[in-house]
Amino acid sequence: MSQKTLIHDLVRADVIRSEIEYAKSQLQPHDTGHIHTAIGWLEDRLDQLQGTQKELDYPDGYSNEWRKQQQDPKHNQSAFKGRS
Repeated sequence: MSQKTLIHDLVRADVIRSEIEYAKSQLQPHDTGHIHTAIGWLEDRLDQLQGTQKELDYPDGYSNEWRKQQQDPKHNQSAFKGRS
């Protein structure tokens, strides 16, 4: 890896960390599932840049952490709850 590539990756990682922090500040009790998704994707990209990618827990690509998150009632609240 060239020094130029390394510097670009360090800057890229720093920007991604800032974006993750900002995205987390925008989370609300409901209707922000898309932000949770974006945070997860950014965290995976950061791991990739740092060379610390985690092995997937399942061959379908979904981690145990993701599966637990999907079971969390706070994560899955809907704005349409109670409407028919």
